[in-house]
Amino acid sequence: MPTHQLDSLDVADLMDYYLQNPADSDVTDTDQPDPEADTESDPEVDTEPDQEADIESDQEAYIELSDLESDPEVGELLPAPRRTDRHQEADIESDQETYIELSDLEADLEVGESLPAPPTDRQFATIDEATAAINKFTGENGYAVSKRRSKVDKKGDLNKIYFQCNRGRVFQSQVKGNERKRNRCTRRIDCPFSMVLSYSKSFDSWSLKIREASHNHGPSPISTHPVLRREEVNTHSEAIKRHLSVGTRTSHILTMLRQSDPANSIKPRDIHNLRARLRTEFLDGRTPIQALLYQIPEEGDWIMNYQATDNVVTAVFCTHKSALEILRDSHYVLVIDATYKTNRYNMPMVDIVGVTPLNKTFFVGFGFIQSEKEPFYRFILRDLHDIYRQLNLPDPRVVLTDKEKALMNAIEAEFPFTKCMLCIWHVNKNILAKARAFLRRDTLSLFRDNDPQFLPRLKEKEKAMLGLWMSVVYAGTLPDMEEAWRKFQAEYNTEMYAEVVMYIKSEWMESDTARRLLHAYTSSYLHLGNQATSRGEAAHWCLK
Repeated sequence: MPTHQLDSLDVADLMDYYLQNPADSDVTDTDQPDPEADTESDPEVDTEPDQEADIESDQEAYIELSDLESDPEVGELLPAPRRTDRHQEADIESDQETYIELSDLEADLEVGESLPAPPTDRQFATIDEATAAINKFTGENGYAVSKRRSKVDKKGDLNKIYFQCNRGRVFQSQVKGNERKRNRCTRRIDCPFSMVLSYSKSFDSWSLKIREASHNHGPSPISTHPVLRREEVNTHSEAIKRHLSVGTRTSHILTMLRQSDPANSIKPRDIHNLRARLRTEFLDGRTPIQALLYQIPEEGDWIMNYQATDNVVTAVFCTHKSALEILRDSHYVLVIDATYKTNRYNMPMVDIVGVTPLNKTFFVGFGFIQSEKEPFYRFILRDLHDIYRQLNLPDPRVVLTDKEKALMNAIEAEFPFTKCMLCIWHVNKNILAKARAFLRRDTLSLFRDNDPQFLPRLKEKEKAMLGLWMSVVYAGTLPDMEEAWRKFQAEYNTEMYAEVVMYIKSEWMESDTARRLLHAYTSSYLHLGNQATSRGEAAHWCLK
């Protein structure tokens, strides 16, 4: 597993850091019958529109008017602005309203200028071959077609697919009156172009027949037709999937695609749609947590355990076999920290990392818990304890964490011989957060807040207080620590700072807490120079 080099703790740099970073105290259309098909007498049965993924099916796509280049003749054909909310994938084109920004739509040519129809003298072995040829031809000529409906014979075999121009039909808004807020218009302008793809049993092939060859609009670029952009996504799908698998951002993927193929018209939402499809395929009808519980064991190199209450997963622990190989030699110091906002269930993620002899970080394991309560922490630590036993390892010498009482209690219960140290970074942030209001009030007694000297003097006071406190933390012996603490109290022995001194005394100088924090006590622990959980914070970023 990857390791990450972290710089050693430098007191001066740490002080500057605290001073510079204050504490954070498709709507579905009903299928309309085809006029010509309804008059046919052949014994065929109408079916629902066939869900062919590569053919745009009767889509209503919307366009931003603000970006449309002036085109008086075309503009006169556009109906009033329409819009509905869209929460489904834009590439599921069957009877769905999909929105298009008109910044991508170039001005149409003169209305009435003919657009060529696909050739009808070719036979196709499969529907996929036919649709690919249709999309290629229409894209080269500035328009696209969508599947209107399909037909099957008495045996239920598909034998006809009806297509129409994707600017065909007229959109009927479901928004009442003036409720629409954004100025939008529909792509549908009742274009009459239509054709049918028919299957011949005699020749065992598919052929095209043009039913209406005219259009009432000019050509437009590929970027305005989702079905054609999806063809481009399919062409580059392997490269896109590789980038998505390693967490590459959508903007970076688009940049790389345009570098390799400057003519491509793929948009950010096309990448989002592909990501959504891949996620749906991965879940395969399961919930995300079910997929996790099934997928991790299938990988082979993962070790996982979980607990559930009333069919609800309350805790999950995972580790990788490669991490255990490193743990055999680097089991002395662990950093345990929890983070949030990693999943839709708001389950805190508990990250456990270790330190190698080369002062590098490696992952020991991670878990998800229902809440930051002792029973859930104990489940994670119990699994970690079992791993130590299976590897015949002694308990870790030191575990670094923040002052999370439930976690500290769980550590003492599962690793009774392990020293639990507190992160000096979190302690200093808390002290400055508490003292900053009093330091500001003290500075205001000398300068107004709009005085140029106010902020520099406030920073000086913060740095002075933090310096005196650090002399208490890093005192080498108990007498030196007590002397440094007396100096701190004498310096801030005023009514203004009484609350701050009392806070530090009760919260951090209390006997049990002091033994986990002050160097006079922790210098005898084998912590290998680690006094902060910054390694765990960096590990959060990697896992996220």
